[in-house]
Amino acid sequence: MAVQESAYQRLRAADCADEVAYVQACLRLFFSPATDAVAGGASAPSISIATVADIARLNKVAIFVLKALSRAGAGGGSSELLGWLDTYRRRTVSMNSSGIMDSLAIHQVLRDRQIDFVFLKGPFQQQLLYGDHFMK
Repeated sequence: MAVQESAYQRLRAADCADEVAYVQACLRLFFSPATDAVAGGASAPSISIATVADIARLNKVAIFVLKALSRAGAGGGSSELLGWLDTYRRRTVSMNSSGIMDSLAIHQVLRDRQIDFVFLKGPFQQQLLYGDHFMK
């Protein structure tokens, strides 16, 4: 998914401190589930779901936010945000599946020709780093 420069400019120009705080709270909840970090630190009416989604997407943490909100249960986030994050996750799964298939084909060709190589980026490393092929 191509990121438009206008998305960055729009976020830079906007006063989105509450949305940034919301994403940060979700990340704290994901990485330290035992703490009292509450994803709902900013009241729901005061945040823009579209801005939260853009911040999470542009910073490549949307899947972490989805997992944190899913852990939080019913009060974890708006259905609109959860729906957007799940759709984003599904698109990521689809793109990564394609990347995995391409990587396996390249792997096979290089191994057949006895060419040493190392994959420096991709789903295999995501699995090793995060325990999930679909996290970045």
